[in-house]
Amino acid sequence: MARAAGTADATPIEEVVNLGPTSARWLRAAGVTTLGQLRRRDLIDLWITVRLQEPKASRLLYHAIWAAAHDRDWRTIPAGEKARFEQGLVERGLGALAARATGRSPRGR
Repeated sequence: MARAAGTADATPIEEVVNLGPTSARWLRAAGVTTLGQLRRRDLIDLWITVRLQEPKASRLLYHAIWAAAHDRDWRTIPAGEKARFEQGLVERGLGALAARATGRSPRGR
């Protein structure tokens, strides 16, 4: 089944470009059922919520949800946004979680 390039806030999360079936299922379990709900969430906090429930969620999920919320291709996430994600985890005291999600050591260690 082809996925619609839905950009309307009412678009079901399962129909949003950049999100596959597993990502959509994880987001739905975290309470996000539409694109509009995704856009209104703090995306770092949302990723943390999903990651704590689903250890297989990687930083690429953050790239996908950021891209979905901004109507961009997931491969075009700006380097500054990637850095903001990692810094956001460190600021929340989750540097170790960032390291596990990226396969790198936490910054400053």
